[in-house]
Amino acid sequence: MKHRTQQSAFTLIELLVVISIIALLIAMLLPALGSAREAARASACLSNLRQINLAHATYASTYKGQVPIGVMYDRREWGYWVWSANRPGAWGALVLEGLVTDPRMLYCPARQNPDTHMFDTPNNVWRKQATGGGSVRAGYDTRPERLWSDSGNGYPIAGFTGGGGKNVPLANIDDLTFKATVGDLIHFDPIHSGGQGNNFAYGDGSAKGVTFDQYKTNFDLAKAGDANKWLRPTPYNWSSGSWGTVNQTGVWADLDLRSGY
Repeated sequence: MKHRTQQSAFTLIELLVVISIIALLIAMLLPALGSAREAARASACLSNLRQINLAHATYASTYKGQVPIGVMYDRREWGYWVWSANRPGAWGALVLEGLVTDPRMLYCPARQNPDTHMFDTPNNVWRKQATGGGSVRAGYDTRPERLWSDSGNGYPIAGFTGGGGKNVPLANIDDLTFKATVGDLIHFDPIHSGGQGNNFAYGDGSAKGVTFDQYKTNFDLAKAGDANKWLRPTPYNWSSGSWGTVNQTGVWADLDLRSGY
């Protein structure tokens, strides 16, 4: 006598219970996955900054301690230029020396806007030479330790002269040992640690995240229009052959030797 095997099946209620459990698990896992992605991007950003530290050290060994850490056009927050008007900014100087092996090292992977500071976007097309296209912006700022321009203040990069064909000297790496030298674009809101901080490189070769509360006061004043709160460099004095005293106050001074997160 043959017995017909009875196949079991989920009832509608059981299916709804299973679906509810799966949805609950997904809801629990998504924040963790988001946090993991954020941590990975922050880690990649710190890796970029350490590569930049190495590039600066290599540049300094070639040019007797000088490093391209400064800003153009008397704008203390404009330390992000790779190329501007077919002239190299602080980052273009490293590109010209072949020290940017992968241009993505100049862009924080956590930044999702604006695309003018992201790698090779329609509004920021990457190019590795000074001529042949529009301006190119990096995704990191350099400290406004030195000020250079096309006019009377001169220009620091050999082959791109201003101020009667003379080149001003760059910042000296030994003067930056205990200072923040490079960081996420600080004239935009913080992007790491859930919007609670940014990552910065330091002259001693280290890189770390700094919480927003450690530089928020001067950041808010600078963003509201007080450009001196970025830190104010002075023009090069051709008569004395020296730079004036840098006003060591403001956001970048706040970042010097701050505790990381």
